[in-house]
Amino acid sequence: QGKNIIRQIANSLATATAAVLAENRYFAVQSELSSTLVPGSHNSINCQSDSLSTISTLQNLAEIVQQQARIISIQNMYMIMAVLALLTAVIILIQSKIR
Repeated sequence: QGKNIIRQIANSLATATAAVLAENRYFAVQSELSSTLVPGSHNSINCQSDSLSTISTLQNLAEIVQQQARIISIQNMYMIMAVLALLTAVIILIQSKIR
């Protein structure tokens, strides 16, 4: 019964850590992507600020940046989780050979 409690606690901690990691990476990636859209940069969009189509374009661009930031952050989270899983597997193999 003690092992089940430890598993549940470990599972909860892993889920919370993954959620925090994904959220932090989301904001970092969103900031990186948004910085490429700053007026005056080589990637910026040249358009009139009073145009209705410009506002619509900027809203669409903001949605795309948010979506891409979410995708990249989750991809990074899964990559880190995969590395941690491989490290755990190596540790388990080493421990089983020691016994």
